[in-house]
Amino acid sequence: MPTALETIDRSSLFESLDAKARKQLAADMTERRFAAGEEMSTEDRGGVGFFLIAEGTASVSVKGTPKGQLLPGMHYGEMALLTGGTRGATITADTDVQCWVLSQWHFKPLVQGEPEIAWKLLQELAHRVRSYQSAS
Repeated sequence: MPTALETIDRSSLFESLDAKARKQLAADMTERRFAAGEEMSTEDRGGVGFFLIAEGTASVSVKGTPKGQLLPGMHYGEMALLTGGTRGATITADTDVQCWVLSQWHFKPLVQGEPEIAWKLLQELAHRVRSYQSAS
């Protein structure tokens, strides 16, 4: 199973961080595992974590409509943390999944202190919104 640091190193979201910052980020994360078929996140429910997938795959759905798949190195959970609202999608493990989770208390200062990460998150969110709109 990949460590938090190995997972961070494989994610393009964190490539702007130096080695010391990546190690600190890894230390701030906790491991979470989900069994195949288990809901990892539920639409319209609260959420207090940012999830980075280390191993396994998961499906994304909104109002029961499939919207995509999450693979190792991908992340979810940022929308609820940024808005302070509920989850915008249901994430269901297709296989057994290992994730590394960053709490809201660690996520906010990371995004505020790292403009390159903030910009990448904005780009990804804009792309996600646009793809969901075109699929409607």
